[in-house]
Amino acid sequence: MGNDGGSVPVRCEQVKLKKKDKPIDTTEKDRLKYLTCAISRESLVGKQAVCDRLGNLFDKHSVMKCMIEKNVPPQFSHLHALKDLINVHFTKNEEYQENKEAQLGNVDSFVSPFACPLTTRPVNGKYKFCALTTCGHVFSAKGLESSKEGAIKECYVCLVKYTDNDIITLNPSDEEKQVMNNKMLELKKDEKENKRKLKETKEPSGEKKKDSEENDGEQKTKKRKVMRTADAGVSRASLVQGGLQVKSALKKATEGHDQQKKLSTTYQSIFSNPEDKNSGMHMTGVYLK
Repeated sequence: MGNDGGSVPVRCEQVKLKKKDKPIDTTEKDRLKYLTCAISRESLVGKQAVCDRLGNLFDKHSVMKCMIEKNVPPQFSHLHALKDLINVHFTKNEEYQENKEAQLGNVDSFVSPFACPLTTRPVNGKYKFCALTTCGHVFSAKGLESSKEGAIKECYVCLVKYTDNDIITLNPSDEEKQVMNNKMLELKKDEKENKRKLKETKEPSGEKKKDSEENDGEQKTKKRKVMRTADAGVSRASLVQGGLQVKSALKKATEGHDQQKKLSTTYQSIFSNPEDKNSGMHMTGVYLK
């Protein structure tokens, strides 16, 4: 019955304690972030994967479709064009087999399709991975830390040079994402500043632009004068030529009139006798004596 001397109650039986929350294992969640698209939630195996400056992974086809249709989720509103995306290249895990059923089990028996080319660590959510913006190859954070030190380093896969500023942490924590967001804003600001400077170097300054405009105006005025002079010369030449043509025509008309007058006088003399001019006794073609 209890408390009758037959049993000794302990504290845990008489006092109920609040159950402690078990720590949540986020390994499975992190694994899905590395292997699925952040928008479509489809697998990245066999597809072209891309990431943004905040370390989010996407399927290139899905994110491009959202940008074209202007249907990008609010949390990815910083994506506007392809220049905001970086092509990433995962290294295939040699232990991965597509038709192996053990891969679909828990985290311990899961075999990731991707692995680090330096440390051979699998992309299974347990380890942190990074991507290089210069070439897009993905390495584990531990592998990049173990690479040779120096201001300029080389990619282990393609030997492309990179610096520490070219490293992007994939699927970062909230604190890391905030730092990466500030870095992304500074980068965009620098890009705008560089574009503005490049535009200023291409366009002439205010005084130079004014001088160039004045020179252009003078050249245009000279061209107009030359054209007017040419037009005037043409008009004068045409007038002279026209005057000569008119004079020639008048001369020809006068000569023709004189010739016609001469012919008419000769023609009349055929049918008249100069001696009987006053008698009026004559016939056409016959003289009367």
